Amino acid sequence: MIALTRAVEETQSKLSQRLHPKLRVWFHAHRRTFTHAQLLCVPAVLDRASILLTSPTGSGKTLAGFLGVFDALIRELESGRSTPGVRCIYVSSLRALAYDIERDPSKPNPTMGTRLPARSKRAGC
Repeated sequence: MIALTRAVEETQSKLSQRLHPKLRVWFHAHRRTFTHAQLLCVPAVLDRASILLTSPTGSGKTLAGFLGVFDALIRELESGRSTPGVRCIYVSSLRALAYDIERDPSKPNPTMGTRLPARSKRAGC
């Protein structure tokens, strides 16, 4: 059990170090550790790989997908190479979750010092 705990702590640390410093500070200010789903998914998203993640409600799936997107957006904005255009498309069959996601990323975050613009197109409902 001790070896497993150390392995998880090491994995937590390695993943944390891969995040942009501003995103890392924001993440650890709001959450202490990555969930199991995030440990499995975030490295692939940071590597811009396509993923399919199924996991129970409340396991951190949404943030698992968006951490890599936020990381890429912050790096692009800071590099000065940002150009107009779509960077991420999020599709949700749950109206409440879609509204939550629309509101959260668009809030200015003093910790990150970066405003991530959000655009939404609602269909149906």
